[in-house]
Amino acid sequence: QRVLGLYPLTRLAFAAGIRQWEADARAAFARATDDDSVPLRRYRPPAAPHPDAAAIAGLLARARSPELAMPEPDDATRAQLVAAFAPVIEVAQRDEADRIGTMVWSDVGPPQVDVSRPAVYARIARTRAGGESLLQVVYTAWFPRRPGSGALDLLAGHLDGIVWRVTLGSDGRPLLYDSMHPCGCYHMFFPTQIGRAHV
Repeated sequence: QRVLGLYPLTRLAFAAGIRQWEADARAAFARATDDDSVPLRRYRPPAAPHPDAAAIAGLLARARSPELAMPEPDDATRAQLVAAFAPVIEVAQRDEADRIGTMVWSDVGPPQVDVSRPAVYARIARTRAGGESLLQVVYTAWFPRRPGSGALDLLAGHLDGIVWRVTLGSDGRPLLYDSMHPCGCYHMFFPTQIGRAHV
């Protein structure tokens, strides 16, 4: 089916779409200012104390499991880490699809996003780098849909979202930020100066 079916044709369409998206993303980062004609909505996390890098390093050291040789923070420490690195999300508001919300189950169809209740979901993850186990704080925001940019936009559809991930060094400072679509595509990396030196 991959040779004779629709796979080769859809692959070309998706590849062209990705190339266009990459060009658009580069252009967006190159612009000095946004379009003032489109209003922006800013989602801020609840106000919380922001511990410095030394305090974060202390939390990570106390959370490190000697048996597993990796951070295993308890619930209180997880909450502190999530609050410390929570992002501010700013979205150009063209329509309801540009609002984040709470995921809810539907009795008659797929899950929906309730934009009347903005929410960002957070969890703790881990990765290995340079022989060391590093802790990551992962944030996910969901949108109700991805509007199509044209009749042949194969990427449009129900639900959309963004994942923002912070990888922490043992010294409590971010080594790397990265973002992606919840499906794993559109992956972008934003290394910090500390992360560059770490590598």
